[in-house]
Amino acid sequence: MKNIILSVLLFVFANNTFSQDLQSYIDDFDNIVKETPTQIYNTDRCYYLINNLNTLNENLKQVLNNSEQIHPEDIKILKWTKVHAAALEDFLRTVGNSGKAALYMTENQLSLVQDLFSVGITEIYSQKFCCSLFEIKFDNYICLLAFKRGDDEIYNIKSKISVKGGLSTSSMDMGLIVNKYRRLWSNGDDLTIKSYQVLSIQCTLTGHNSFGF
Repeated sequence: MKNIILSVLLFVFANNTFSQDLQSYIDDFDNIVKETPTQIYNTDRCYYLINNLNTLNENLKQVLNNSEQIHPEDIKILKWTKVHAAALEDFLRTVGNSGKAALYMTENQLSLVQDLFSVGITEIYSQKFCCSLFEIKFDNYICLLAFKRGDDEIYNIKSKISVKGGLSTSSMDMGLIVNKYRRLWSNGDDLTIKSYQVLSIQCTLTGHNSFGF
């Protein structure tokens, strides 16, 4: 009888500990979500949040690969968290002033991030250039995204953007996978810049396709 009671207590303790571990993942993600809008311009903090999201995604992947003891409703929550954490990581890499190489973000990933907090995105210079341009703002932080629709093509984009009344010009030469956003410019290094002007954008089809991306 004593051994049976001990076994039950150990089982309950193990499950309570397991539940606490699972809740810690949710809490970690919630904290990242709360911090993102206010720190998206901060290179060091943005870099830190990306690394935390990457670690969180790996942990959730391992948990979900061994989910026999997890309640089905908890599995749903963990899967929801993993999908949104992955989207937020790519959002920070694309929109944030992370100091890491700018990545790509899909429309679906942007939609998932908009489940988490308000993201104001506005199309600008409509149909003036060879690709669509979208502006995202978080307080004083401004991010300009390039986007082009197509069928598995990859483009090379060259742009010139004027800031500070034409006293400074920013140039960009980068690849762009169709149907994905990529950062073209941001004022992350100088939040006092309130306006800019896109002088030119050239899009050249590379002949490669985006299969596998």
